[in-house]
Amino acid sequence: MKNKMRSALYLMAPLRRVLDVREIKVGQHGLIVKNGSYQGLLLSQVPVEEKWGRQTFLDETCLKAGMRTGCWKDDNTDIFKFTAVVFGETPPQAFMPETPSPPGSRVPPGAPGLGSQPH
Repeated sequence: MKNKMRSALYLMAPLRRVLDVREIKVGQHGLIVKNGSYQGLLLSQVPVEEKWGRQTFLDETCLKAGMRTGCWKDDNTDIFKFTAVVFGETPPQAFMPETPSPPGSRVPPGAPGLGSQPH
């Protein structure tokens, strides 16, 4: 079986600060969370592929940043949303409704996004 490498280019629109998490549209927005030197990013396709709702998407973005779940509720955590034009890959098929994720579900290794911790 041959391995096929896929690649995509994401042209991100300017970041928009999230003041109310109800502004976040699963399948439409990517997220960035920042708190001090911790920051993490998940692309809009991740919650669609994983069948996450908004709260799980936020929690998993916190985990990607190396923070605890629920960090997005902290007044010191900044949340940003963004949209992106994708070149070279089919975008998510549809908007996923708010559905709970199984307890303990995590961002799979190699999932699109980035996380960083202080060194």
